[in-house]
Amino acid sequence: MKEAVTYIISHGIVICAIAFIAIFALERIFPKHAFSPERSKKRLFNNVIVAISYRFISAPIIIAPLMVYMIRDFPYRMHRPDWYTGALAFVIDIMLLDLLNYTIHWSAHRIPVLWRFHAMHHLDEHIDSTTGFRQHFGEKFLVLAIRIPGMLLIGVPFTTVVAFEVISFCVTTFHHCNINIPQKLENLLSKLFVMPSFHNIHHGREIEYTDTNYGFIFSLWDRIFRTHSVDERPTGFETGLDHHKDFSAAKLIFLPFGKTPVKEWTSQN
Repeated sequence: MKEAVTYIISHGIVICAIAFIAIFALERIFPKHAFSPERSKKRLFNNVIVAISYRFISAPIIIAPLMVYMIRDFPYRMHRPDWYTGALAFVIDIMLLDLLNYTIHWSAHRIPVLWRFHAMHHLDEHIDSTTGFRQHFGEKFLVLAIRIPGMLLIGVPFTTVVAFEVISFCVTTFHHCNINIPQKLENLLSKLFVMPSFHNIHHGREIEYTDTNYGFIFSLWDRIFRTHSVDERPTGFETGLDHHKDFSAAKLIFLPFGKTPVKEWTSQN
């Protein structure tokens, strides 16, 4: 297991690049849901600009170094017993990190200031592999305030965190994809894992879908905490957000700081 983790870490960028290129190509050869080519060009442009602002500027320059210091070099963390090592420990750690991501994702739909940043991700009116890039850099700073203490409390090794980031990128790209996977296979696998159709429901325009299916890698958290709705699109299903069409790339980046309402909070339970 140590060799496998080391390989994932040392080849992380290559693994992520290959995963994205393969998924991006497959969903264009075997698309599951049709979308207007003209509108698709506009949203792809938006997603690329947003990706540059986060993935290629703020993430490597600010967010990644901060995470490295806090997770690798910060001297205070939960002590781990010497026997807690190996493959089983790695799997448990991945599940705990995934549960932490589920909790943060749930919080982003419940805490208004987090939602203002997270809403950008949900405004995409067609879901594919590029939707995973549509994340606001400001949201990541707010999320780190929750995520880093959680990681320190769990005491997850730095190498496991890095491996999880690589796995998480590949999984996130996959569960946003538009590849035409047989629905019966998706429904079967979604009993444990987050499949594209399962996550697609989370991007539904109506709040009854938007506030469900929060899982990243494992779908069991939604089933345990009763935030699961359905595993596949019902008739008449649309992606996006109630009351809003997608915005330009510039407006998406400045959306959290403006006055545009991005959720009908009164309709929450």
